[in-house]
Amino acid sequence: MQLLSAALPPCSRLVGAALGSCEGSALDHLLVLRPRLAAQCAASGIRIALLVRSGWIVAWLEGEARAVEESWGRFVAVKGFRGQHLLHRSEGPGTLRHPVQVAALSTPEPPGDAARQLLAVQRHCDPARVWVELCAPVRAGVDIAHGPLDVVLAGSGKNEAVDLLREYAHHHECAVEYQRFAGADERGADCGAAYADLWLRAARVRLHAHSQRSLRQDLARLALRQPRAWVLSLGGSPAASCRLAEGLVPLLESARPPAKVHLLPADADMMLHVTHVLRAVPGIVVRQGAPDGPPIQTLDDIADACGDEATPGLAQCLA
Repeated sequence: MQLLSAALPPCSRLVGAALGSCEGSALDHLLVLRPRLAAQCAASGIRIALLVRSGWIVAWLEGEARAVEESWGRFVAVKGFRGQHLLHRSEGPGTLRHPVQVAALSTPEPPGDAARQLLAVQRHCDPARVWVELCAPVRAGVDIAHGPLDVVLAGSGKNEAVDLLREYAHHHECAVEYQRFAGADERGADCGAAYADLWLRAARVRLHAHSQRSLRQDLARLALRQPRAWVLSLGGSPAASCRLAEGLVPLLESARPPAKVHLLPADADMMLHVTHVLRAVPGIVVRQGAPDGPPIQTLDDIADACGDEATPGLAQCLA
């Protein structure tokens, strides 16, 4: 599924990182700096995405070659930064569409583990691939080329999807990784997302949890990679559930093969209306959960089906 529209014109692309030190939350510090960063980007014509992870600050820069190099020079010269690494440099189609974007990954790992992955991602020739592996890392012991399989849980309520993911992860005794995303507008608050990795039927399934707000963030959608299925939780108001479905239509229209969407148990009329909205997408498959079915069991069935797809000889995912 193409979660971002067509690539931007060719530009210089650079990804680098440094171990930073600041009082308080590094993410909060970057959010405060957004107006200054936006002004610098407007003056130089570059676009920048910043990721906070385990004490490291990752910078993804795009724009004219000289401007990108000058911006990287300012980044490595920031007081308090150390251990600077240039992870990627290339010329090619742009990806970043906004002057400033900020993301954070909250994960219980020491900076040394993050540093080892920073070095490992240098083998990639695509800056977006570098970014995704740092923003939503695949842990040791998983063949990156063959997993995990991505399933997106989207909720119509503010924290509905993340709360459900937390309950589901507790049920399966697996860890939840939390993410934050923000754009350039200083008036806009950051928004949260999360994911958990599950081992099912010899395959790893990654279940992402998103709200309507987080799905509007380019960096959040980029981290979803190629979703095998979407699961909608319609616990918000009828109007919010309809807005969720309408907002997903542009994302689902580019799915090849057509997307498969599951509706968790909800009011029958609401599920019928949401199904009608989604069926505007050519070839889409929409399945409604049983009205009395528990959400965790429904999620288990969907995740198991994705595990089946990765196991030769078993049924295709969500067929």
